[in-house]
Amino acid sequence: MISIFHYSDFRKFLKDSYLAKKAQTKGFNYQFIAQQANFKSLGLVTQLFQGKTKLSDAMIPRIADVFGLTTREKSFFTDMVHYNQAVKHTKKKYHYERMLRYEEAAVVSIPKDHYEILDKWYYTAIRAILSFYKFNGDYSALAKMVQPSIFPSEAKKAISVLERLGMIKRDEDGFYKLTSLHLTTEGLDCTMGINNYVINSLEIARDSLHRFEKTKRSLSALSLSVSKEGFDEMVGEIEDFRKRIVDISKRDRHVDRVYQLNMQFFPISAFDDKESDS
Repeated sequence: MISIFHYSDFRKFLKDSYLAKKAQTKGFNYQFIAQQANFKSLGLVTQLFQGKTKLSDAMIPRIADVFGLTTREKSFFTDMVHYNQAVKHTKKKYHYERMLRYEEAAVVSIPKDHYEILDKWYYTAIRAILSFYKFNGDYSALAKMVQPSIFPSEAKKAISVLERLGMIKRDEDGFYKLTSLHLTTEGLDCTMGINNYVINSLEIARDSLHRFEKTKRSLSALSLSVSKEGFDEMVGEIEDFRKRIVDISKRDRHVDRVYQLNMQFFPISAFDDKESDS
């Protein structure tokens, strides 16, 4: 039996549900959906399933009724549609977090633990600080260790989250220690959490330009003319560089500070993908 709570893509849910109902119910087809949902044309249903048109707010409850969703399922479906179709990150984040509230939502693409640790930039910062800083409960002192500074209440929340997720624990002397030395998002299927982390990191990177003198930071920017082949080669170089940086961090035996490294590489001109790939 198909459960809507195992999905984060409403079109995937509709396609799977359509195939299931078509196999069980005679006459269940695009024409039936168009009639029951009171759509103006059959083509609108076809375009919806092909991802060529959006599902409007007015259409959402009609489609939900056609597929026999319960009140609770309709609510989840509505948030899923808005999450998928939103353009602004803040709106996507809002509906994503609403989806997380459902206990039934055990879908792999919404890992609550992974999302939570990436939601606040200072969670991972404090985790890294604990690799060398002896912390035994003084949240005011811990908050001052973070740059830009945070409130003691935020430091306390971070410790609570890290401990609950098993990323830190107290040793026999009462100090918090890391349960594993390194943390990576590689292999995680948590797009929203990673997006949150990147956006938050970009904000503090911008502020670091004014908060630190040049000898304590390294910021640079390039505008490059490249081909599709050149872009692919550069992306490979960036990934190799990232891995080398991580290796240096792993070998470092005299850690006494935490740095944030952001690498941004994105187009600032329009181009034709089809033409570039030919």
